[in-house]
Amino acid sequence: MTRPVGPSAVWSGEAGAAFAVLGLCWVPVLLGLVLWTGGQLASVVSGHGLAPVRPDVAFGTTLLAHGPAAPWPQTPPALVWTATVVVVAAVALPAAFVGRLVVQLRSGGRSLAGPRELGSLTGRAAVRRARQLRPRLLREVSGPDVGISLGRFGRAAVRASWEDVVLAVMAPRAGKTTSLAVPAILAAPGAVIATSNKADLWTATAALRAERTGQRVWVFDPQQITYAEQTWWWNPLRGVTTVEEAHRLAGHFVQEIRGGSRHVGSDFWTSAAHDLLTSLLLAAACGGRDLVEVYEWLNDPVLTTPV
Repeated sequence: MTRPVGPSAVWSGEAGAAFAVLGLCWVPVLLGLVLWTGGQLASVVSGHGLAPVRPDVAFGTTLLAHGPAAPWPQTPPALVWTATVVVVAAVALPAAFVGRLVVQLRSGGRSLAGPRELGSLTGRAAVRRARQLRPRLLREVSGPDVGISLGRFGRAAVRASWEDVVLAVMAPRAGKTTSLAVPAILAAPGAVIATSNKADLWTATAALRAERTGQRVWVFDPQQITYAEQTWWWNPLRGVTTVEEAHRLAGHFVQEIRGGSRHVGSDFWTSAAHDLLTSLLLAAACGGRDLVEVYEWLNDPVLTTPV
């Protein structure tokens, strides 16, 4: 399998070292040309015209030994250095602008938000949104009262409102829990419902939340992921009293099957499963049973208990 030639291939290994050495060799030449241009510009500005100086090796040696006073004896050295700075700026600024434009065009345009897009998440706009959400806030609003910290844009803090939806797309072990979830839970001004498939979120926030708010932290962990004592339970069958409610509850269980199945005739089997689960859930709710028995009924179709 051949490797495509690109910037990473060109600038790697011995080729990269060769280009680096070549670039270092050209640095004195470019500096000499810039100083020669600045000196000639200063000579013209001071009214002495172009000096009979060529940008060669002798010019560089004389400049290093005696400074700008030797090539341009009638021009003040300060004016020579000032003109050199002007020449550098006149060349560097357009080059930087063109380089940035080329990078943007090659990358498909600007990929990050600018000050205009972040206007509602920074400064007074973010504070104004916080007051609209919580009118009882004091006159000085800052920090967690404004919203969830998302980072900084320059010197300005970027905060999403507590009513915004924040989606973080990050790689594994990139800091989703430690840098986003944990700070948001600890800084939340009100009650928090936090869910996770690991114990790290509960371990990092439960004790601190209880200490800060002085209120009890409830744990719903039927799978014992946190190895903590379960402090409350939820029975989804408690509110099921009609066929419609049982049908709605069953829909949550078959939704994943319905969304991921694309085979011919899958709608028939999904609908049949939905109807069967609706009947079993309603039977369990009316009979004071639980979901564990519903699971057993599904695995043993000859049982007459649901009937």
